[in-house]
Amino acid sequence: LTTDKLTTDKLPDVMLTERPVELQFVTFGEGGYGHRLSLSHHWQLEFDFHVDTASPSILGKAHSHDYWEIIIADTSTLEMQIESSIHKLNRGDICVLNRATRHAEHFQPGQTVIYVTLSLEYITSLSKDANIAFRKPISQLFENGINLPYYQNKDYIIARSTSEEAYMSILNLIQTIKKEFLENMPGSKYLVRGLVYR
Repeated sequence: LTTDKLTTDKLPDVMLTERPVELQFVTFGEGGYGHRLSLSHHWQLEFDFHVDTASPSILGKAHSHDYWEIIIADTSTLEMQIESSIHKLNRGDICVLNRATRHAEHFQPGQTVIYVTLSLEYITSLSKDANIAFRKPISQLFENGINLPYYQNKDYIIARSTSEEAYMSILNLIQTIKKEFLENMPGSKYLVRGLVYR
């Protein structure tokens, strides 16, 4: 699907495929132009977009989701408003947003952002798996998202990249998940489950 214009309520991080896990690569160009690739086990969607903007950057409107969102700044510093605080994610930094946590991204031309979205059903099934034990504070974030009323989920985690090597390890995991989605071979759902846990 290619489009000349796409409204900002579909950008940049709306879960398009409505699947338990979705991987998104969003790249922003000059003048509001950009490209998005969304992948899941059953759906692949790729399109170009244009957002009307007078400035070279794109300021997303504050929004929230009914799923967890992992945001990875891939190419440069990403400025974000999360609830009432402003944060800067440098290349390789990771932000994990709980369900209902309000946020807005401020994108710059040439910037690529990677999103991993995880549905309530998916995280609930992972939390019930006896072989999976998330470390704190991520386990607390998931527990809050499952057990607290939806609008009480305002927490988030920002993990700062400690080195280029650490970031490349994360990027390799992302690329392996992408490959599993693209190839869609038997057993890929189980491999992706393990990679998300890792």
